[in-house]
Amino acid sequence: MYWNTLNGVSTWRSNIRQTCSDLSVNTILLWRLLSTQEVDTKYVSTSKANANLKLEGSMNMVRLLPPALGPLLRLNHDGCLGRHPSFISNHLVHSKISTMTSPRNKSGADFAFRGNMSDIVFFHQAEHIPQLERMIISRAPVKSMGDKTRINIYNSTYGKDDYPTTIFAEKFIEGMIKWKDYFYDLNFRDFYTNIHTYGNGNIYIKHDYSELGYDEDWFNTMKKFLDHKNLNREVLLVRSTSAGNDKPKPKFINQHQHELAMMNTHIRFGAELEKEK
Repeated sequence: MYWNTLNGVSTWRSNIRQTCSDLSVNTILLWRLLSTQEVDTKYVSTSKANANLKLEGSMNMVRLLPPALGPLLRLNHDGCLGRHPSFISNHLVHSKISTMTSPRNKSGADFAFRGNMSDIVFFHQAEHIPQLERMIISRAPVKSMGDKTRINIYNSTYGKDDYPTTIFAEKFIEGMIKWKDYFYDLNFRDFYTNIHTYGNGNIYIKHDYSELGYDEDWFNTMKKFLDHKNLNREVLLVRSTSAGNDKPKPKFINQHQHELAMMNTHIRFGAELEKEK
């Protein structure tokens, strides 16, 4: 996700519950805030209050920065929301992360996102945001305007099966290119062209639990607390609802490493995607 963000590629990452996914994205946003000039980032969640609460995680990380970096950042708080910050800014490079209200209807989403020129919009718990589809549609025209590359970052656990945003997410993700580690070795210009030719311009990332540092003992513990359907969806990240009740199997093998070992990284990107289809 760091690589995609740096190179201007919109990314959706599905997360296993309770694996510090918010912390990892906050790290990316703070990295851009500290290192890049004039980056405007918007933080959207299920509500303004929740976005402010999650942005506080970034504030706590700021408190751990070395003294030389900490003073560069300024925090602002909404009085009505108490101590949670509504934005963090770096006055040296004029970059800023600020939270947004989550629209509750289509007209509100159109109004908030039709002219949204932010460099990055981060959708926290994307599958749980009621008007996510409308926000994406409304923002789409401005993403390619001017010289700047504007991207969306989606970070989410799975939503409810019958929830409209989850139904939209299933179709949206189906059109994305699935991340493979050999993408690092490709010419970026060809890579960028092909994710729009063979997909909808977004990259989809999901991690095997072993990649996050968890082992089979952890998986067996999860089995004690979750039924088959929720274990498949929330731990193994199986999106298919038709297979939701199948008995889950451990996936301790690092799938990305396995694929990388089996693939010839010199195969043309387009041909490889055609094979996957």
